[in-house]
Amino acid sequence: MITPKTALCGHAHCDPYVRRNSILDEAGDVVLYKGCDGVKHIFRDDVCHGLILHRRRLDREDGTTAVTLESDGDRSWLARTEGGRVLVRHDTYYGLIAKAARRFLKPAACCQ
Repeated sequence: MITPKTALCGHAHCDPYVRRNSILDEAGDVVLYKGCDGVKHIFRDDVCHGLILHRRRLDREDGTTAVTLESDGDRSWLARTEGGRVLVRHDTYYGLIAKAARRFLKPAACCQ
């Protein structure tokens, strides 16, 4: 049974007061959710699906890689598609994740 004291993950044994969400940039519409199992999920407002953050990679929920995240050595970051094309650049790692998430997480018919 879910109560106001149930953790966001829904597990009865998890602490409901542990902070698991982080807003990734000033726009505030993309968040990083750190699951109790250690998996890091990326969600966007008004979108019913998300991405999974691995160390330097964003994967779709079906397990396929969306982009790899790389430092370009010039104090900036870039997200590269499987084909090697640079999708987005940003000056911070978390800003890059938010920018890439906005490109992949668009409301679909299932989100209505």
